[in-house]
Amino acid sequence: MVCSLSCVTVCNALCRVTVWYAVCRVTVWNAVCRVTVWYAVCRVTVWNAVCRVTVWNAVCRVSLYGMQSVVSLYGMQSVVSQYGMQPVTCHCMECSLSCVTVWNAVCRVTVWNAICHVTVWNAACPVITVWNAVCRVSVWHAVCRVTVWNAICRVSLYGMQSVVSLYGMLSVVSQYGMQSVTCHCMECSVSCVTVWNSVCRVTVWNPICRDTVCNAVCPVSLYGMQSVVSLYG
Repeated sequence: MVCSLSCVTVCNALCRVTVWYAVCRVTVWNAVCRVTVWYAVCRVTVWNAVCRVTVWNAVCRVSLYGMQSVVSLYGMQSVVSQYGMQPVTCHCMECSLSCVTVWNAVCRVTVWNAICHVTVWNAACPVITVWNAVCRVSVWHAVCRVTVWNAICRVSLYGMQSVVSLYGMLSVVSQYGMQSVTCHCMECSVSCVTVWNSVCRVTVWNPICRDTVCNAVCPVSLYGMQSVVSLYG
């Protein structure tokens, strides 16, 4: 009732409320507990069936499943609370189906709980991929890629606000708040690390302890070498 042109409809059967004017519309109903708000540059969608929140504007779209206060985490001015919507109380690692997707012209981040998957990339092509089924981590940029996985390792995905700013491979796990990743290539039962660039490739995995290093002039196959990645850069 605060808009110049507005309308409110309430019916008890579905518990539905609709408000709109020139640039804003809100729809709420109880059957699926859904709220939709949009205007010229922003849209927010929340419903309880899968605990989903969607926010986007001209440069950024965020699709959130099962995250609490996710809008404020990504600096979206807390649009959910601005329109009087109930906060999403479920968490990524607690809901049966949860997903977070953030992207704009130069960045995309995807997280979902079914396999605990995280993907990040931008114009410089740094990517982090972590999922819980096989506990795999992949990082690459223009000249290098590293892949590590293990069958028994667990990953907790928290503190992802700085995940976009990856440009190297140093302490990738600790930089993104995945504190419970403690396995290493030569320590876990099933693990693998692969690093390559334009002139060098290194492959290491633990079951047969195989290391392969090759460059433009000399291919090398190594078995039983420790710290092969550090030896060959």
